[in-house]
Amino acid sequence: MENKEKQELIEDTQIKTSEDELEAIEATEEEIEDTLISLLYGNRLRDLVKRVAKNDTVTVQIGKRGVDGLQNAMKFLAVMMIYETLDVLKIKNKVQITPLIISQALSNLVGKSDSLNIATLELETLIMKLQANNSNTSVIRATEFVNLFEKEETIDTTDDKSQ
Repeated sequence: MENKEKQELIEDTQIKTSEDELEAIEATEEEIEDTLISLLYGNRLRDLVKRVAKNDTVTVQIGKRGVDGLQNAMKFLAVMMIYETLDVLKIKNKVQITPLIISQALSNLVGKSDSLNIATLELETLIMKLQANNSNTSVIRATEFVNLFEKEETIDTTDDKSQ
């Protein structure tokens, strides 16, 4: 990467990073070799599923379609984690992903999941309360009375005609 490109990178991200730090980051990134087509090897993923299931005393079978589905879910979760990591980097004004950054991102992601779960449970409770209150409203009671009244009138008119 040329000095001009490095400077543009610094300006684009609006992060003040020295050229030495950028070179160190590039060197670290170059050492990582991407040898996997998928995020995880299918057989290793299958073994992991079986070990987790065995630990939970559950018997499980997972075929190619199951592994593919799990691979897609893992990619989705990985992308969510990456976005969370990028958010932490932006907040901390950093460019280097470290175990501490990953830990913070994971905490944020899990926290959002917990918050969503709690909100969903509270909404379900509120819906049940509203439905219970709804059954006792004056509108429902009046409707039931009018329906009963109309039913009785129909029965009375039928009785009058038959006499």
